[in-house]
Amino acid sequence: MDPEVQLQPAAPHPGAAPGTRTPDGDRAAAPRIRKSADGPRCGAPKAGDGLPCQTRPLTGHPSGRCRAHAAATDPELALVVAAERSRGGQVAQQRLSQAGLQLGPVDFSTSVGVRSTLEATAAAVAAGKIPASVAGAVAQIASVSIRVAELELHVQLTKLEAELKRVRDERR
Repeated sequence: MDPEVQLQPAAPHPGAAPGTRTPDGDRAAAPRIRKSADGPRCGAPKAGDGLPCQTRPLTGHPSGRCRAHAAATDPELALVVAAERSRGGQVAQQRLSQAGLQLGPVDFSTSVGVRSTLEATAAAVAAGKIPASVAGAVAQIASVSIRVAELELHVQLTKLEAELKRVRDERR
């Protein structure tokens, strides 16, 4: 048997997503289940590149899809997956706090403060104390604080230019 077999049932699939119809108005058929030499694969198109997903499907789930793609059409599974993702984020936060990460005083009000915070963040990433995604968030906050400082300087410069113009006009 060919290691890459496409299975397509002829009859409509009872577990198809509600409201899914073919162009003829019939209920959509079951998704194709890709089989490879080491077992079935999800086969749903991946969001990034549209290529078939190579993850193993959930055992016993009527969609024949992997957990991520099955959750897209199964509201109950989607709630479970969302809750687990949330708990995963909470666990990551606990690990960060238990690692004793000390960035020192986070100061975005001065250029020295921004630089020292970014340097401490980079050192923490290099030491493996925080993930790069956390450092990216700190960098974005630093970037926003720099833009705010630029706006404040622009406002001050505009006021000074207006004052200078007023003084010049008075001397004439």
